[in-house]
Amino acid sequence: MTTASRVSSPASNPPVLPVLPILAFWLAMGVIETIKGYVLWDWAGRPRSWSVSLLNNMPWWVLWALLTPVVFRVARRFRLTGPGWKSSVLAHGIIGLLLSAVHVAIAGAIYFRTNADFLLPDGRTMAQEIGIFFNMYVVLDLLTYAGVVGGFHAVEFYGRYRQGELLAAQLQTRMHEARLAMLRMELQPHFLFNALNAISGLVRRGDNEAAVTMLARLGTLLRRTLDGHGTQEARLGEELDLLEQYLAIERVRFGDRLDVTVEVEASLFDALVPTLVLQPIVENALRHGLARTPGAGTVRVCAERANGSLVLSVRDSGPGFAASQDGNHQGVGLSNTRARLEQLYGAAGRLDTGPAPGGGASVRITLPLHRQGATR
Repeated sequence: MTTASRVSSPASNPPVLPVLPILAFWLAMGVIETIKGYVLWDWAGRPRSWSVSLLNNMPWWVLWALLTPVVFRVARRFRLTGPGWKSSVLAHGIIGLLLSAVHVAIAGAIYFRTNADFLLPDGRTMAQEIGIFFNMYVVLDLLTYAGVVGGFHAVEFYGRYRQGELLAAQLQTRMHEARLAMLRMELQPHFLFNALNAISGLVRRGDNEAAVTMLARLGTLLRRTLDGHGTQEARLGEELDLLEQYLAIERVRFGDRLDVTVEVEASLFDALVPTLVLQPIVENALRHGLARTPGAGTVRVCAERANGSLVLSVRDSGPGFAASQDGNHQGVGLSNTRARLEQLYGAAGRLDTGPAPGGGASVRITLPLHRQGATR
């Protein structure tokens, strides 16, 4: 039995800070502003070199690249969702104004230091330059701050959306695993009870030797079945071996009346099939087919490939579906097998029933042809 892995709640994991995309975004903005400044100075008849244009524009955006993690941290602390959003808006207003003032002051100081000799000939001081920057750009900085906060929430919502998708996929997988486990557990006691009923019938008839033989073979079969507990697929060759163990038990019950033919290509022995896929189908054929037919009866088990799929078929010479007591004898064996195929393979797994050529019933299972280690 597999141990369930821990499923994290989307809200428990804060979004990972996308450092490289943030840096690339702000550097791209700086390059765009540099090109724009270079072109505008050239059009104004006062051309400047690329290095000067870079010094004029790039520090502004590099500073925002450095401040973005700080803004993200503030946005994580004061979220704009939930009952406290009003106080968060006030906190963002105050912090945004402070960060914008710091950003403008540093950018103004850098601009003054790198351009005082040739762009600022009027003798203004650094404090005056910072004041000019504040008057011109503080509103722009506040809007930029708001955009960064919005970017944080966008990153967070996207991260929660992806984690929600992952959680949904994990829960869906758990549901399928639980459903498959339940179907398998239903099959095992179903077969066991039928076998024990057959043994009790032998005892009532006084055929003690046959009952002892059947009990020994039942023990062998159960041991092999339980050895594979928890696995949903097995090699077709292993399933055929398991089927032979089951038929050895049924031959004690039916004697010479039972004639079973198995036709399987040797190249298909290593194909993967659902565990216990053949035994309940053959059991169904014996219980509703041969057991209700006087005299000898035949069961034919085949496996073949068809258009990239594996096709398993079981035919019996009994009265057929229409003549069975319940109309179609779709008991636990067939209904559970059909449900397991749907859970394991979706639309690629199918179980079809119908009349067999020449009389009797036919069950046909179609599933993807795949082998150990292959990708389905």
